[in-house]
Amino acid sequence: MELEVFILAGGKSRRMGTDKGIISFNGKAMVQYSIDKANQLSDRVTIISNNLAYKEFGVSVVKDIVPNIGPIGGVYTALKKSNVDNVLVLTVDSPMLQLDLIHELIKAHWQNDVTYLRGLNRIYPLTAIYNKTSLEVIKMQIKEGNFTVRDCFNNLRCGSVEVGAAQVNQLANINTLLDLKKYESNS
Repeated sequence: MELEVFILAGGKSRRMGTDKGIISFNGKAMVQYSIDKANQLSDRVTIISNNLAYKEFGVSVVKDIVPNIGPIGGVYTALKKSNVDNVLVLTVDSPMLQLDLIHELIKAHWQNDVTYLRGLNRIYPLTAIYNKTSLEVIKMQIKEGNFTVRDCFNNLRCGSVEVGAAQVNQLANINTLLDLKKYESNS
């Protein structure tokens, strides 16, 4: 399956107090973890952010087409900008995510509009593969003013990959300095 990878880095980082993608996690900028994984999966890697400082990481950077609506704006931008049918969306704040989970996601995507990870009674819509077939549903949801990504799943063919309890910490988002200290000491 041909993939283009988009890394969502457009959040306000209010809880962190600064752009979390650029903060060091175990000696490397958090965004670099996502870039490193993405480069192993595709030669097309783009960061979605209004912060042009991300250009220093050597990949394309684009701004949200529809700004200030949260992650759904990033997913919409990825689908609109992509030149292939399947888009892998990663976040900037999950540096512990391993390639094996992404490969499971790719294997499970086959005929779905969206395939996401789930574990411990939670879904992870921002570590997911979106097919271009989902674009119109997402566009309509944005027009209706509903900016919750998972709400669009009700109108799409969805698949998921169950993440075991031992792997679920790979999906942890680092949103605060306390999270940063906690996960750095555990990794």
